[in-house]
Amino acid sequence: MMYLVCNIDELSFGIPYSQIMEVIPLVKINEIPGSPDYIAGMINYRKQLIPVIDLQQIMRKRQHKRLMSTRIIIANNTEKEGIIGFITENTTDILEIISNEIRERKVKVNNADYIEKALLIDDSILFVLNINQIPYDLSSVELIENSELLND
Repeated sequence: MMYLVCNIDELSFGIPYSQIMEVIPLVKINEIPGSPDYIAGMINYRKQLIPVIDLQQIMRKRQHKRLMSTRIIIANNTEKEGIIGFITENTTDILEIISNEIRERKVKVNNADYIEKALLIDDSILFVLNINQIPYDLSSVELIENSELLND
């Protein structure tokens, strides 16, 4: 299995590559006035406006840092709004793991259902995220299809 590795503070997280459409540099994000702190804003992704969620706000209650390694992960969240972006810091590695090289343990955290499991790799722990379980609510930002706008 392949994982995109990002670090938030001292913790390492892996996002299964099967959940990722594309990883892009941190581009200009247009803030949405009045939206919750964890909604960083919207970006133009291939002529499509998509919302961007700040993973640091959700996991650590702070805004992301603008680092050379800060990226936007484009994912198709099949359980929620469709295509969405997630900002991650220190996104520096792609890790391919062969099952006999690691120890795996399922993890259930009450306020963090998005953490699926922990992997012990050498002496490091990698928490595996499920993007479809990351808690966010875009109901305060209603995206109306272009065809609806043309009819008004």
